Amino acid sequence: MRIKNYADFQVFKDRAPPWICLHRTLLEDPEWFALDKEASWVLVCLWLIASEDKSLEGKLPHIDKLAFRLRMSASTLEEVLGRLNHWILWDGTNPYKSVQKCTHSIGEQSKGRVIAEQSLVRSKARTNDYSDSFEAFWKLYPRRVGKRQAFLSWQKATKRATAAEISAGAERVAQEVAAGREVQFVKHPQTWLNADGWLDEPWSPKQKMSDMERAMLQNLERNSQ
Repeated sequence: MRIKNYADFQVFKDRAPPWICLHRTLLEDPEWFALDKEASWVLVCLWLIASEDKSLEGKLPHIDKLAFRLRMSASTLEEVLGRLNHWILWDGTNPYKSVQKCTHSIGEQSKGRVIAEQSLVRSKARTNDYSDSFEAFWKLYPRRVGKRQAFLSWQKATKRATAAEISAGAERVAQEVAAGREVQFVKHPQTWLNADGWLDEPWSPKQKMSDMERAMLQNLERNSQ
């Protein structure tokens, strides 16, 4: 086997040791960018080894010698060579072509299994990832909307205060609603958590009118826009 279009990579024919030249057209070659890291590394090494061919035809040594030079097993090199058909000319039929197809098939099957497993994990996460402490808070807080967003805020809030402190604040808000505070004026749980609502001053019935006045003002502002 030998490097395809080897003359494009060997322009310093009379130098010792020989050099290789990478042409800028490589940047426009989709086959090059389709290679994985291992295959691209092996290909560059093959170009270098081919530069040792005294006939200047880019010939490569036997697979066993190549494997030794690249410090990899022959079986691994055979699998990689199966991905380099675009770059190598074979003396007859490519003996590693079937290896490439088989590996590709196995790879696709493995990829499919990984995707399926990841999808299953995400599906379970959507239903089972709420912690017990958050669930306790959720049951206490009187305005239960936006649970997913609230949980994300809960995770951040528990880094600033204990779960017990936050839940105690939620229980206080629930007691305020029971005392006459209108639920519509209670912050969404996400907003309350982001603002450290457990540190707020307690609400009193005297604030009921101010809440209503604030709502009227908000309506006036929206209507004036």
